[in-house]
Amino acid sequence: MRLERVVDLGHMEVRVKEITVGELRNLLAQDLGEFNAMEWLAGRTALPANLLQAFTDLSAEKIPTLTFSELQTIIEAVRAVNTAFFFVIENMGLLAGFIREMRAAGSKESPPD
Repeated sequence: MRLERVVDLGHMEVRVKEITVGELRNLLAQDLGEFNAMEWLAGRTALPANLLQAFTDLSAEKIPTLTFSELQTIIEAVRAVNTAFFFVIENMGLLAGFIREMRAAGSKESPPD
């Protein structure tokens, strides 16, 4: 069962959906470039629309019209609907860190005589 939530912003409704494994694969395959939040806030670069579009029904044209409070509300809904996704991603990150540490520790050990 795919989770969904409708966020009512007053002047528009945004449908927030639970991301699927396939949608995540497609998102990871896309080139997001070197996204810099400060550059975006300063208006020097665009927010990669595909990030919000993966989790919502927002169009690339609608995203720049959102206020920061509306964006915050949408992001909170994305986190609420996708708790399993964020749990898995967090644990994968922890596992990857553990593996890196184990490899680093193994490479520092002196070889047996």
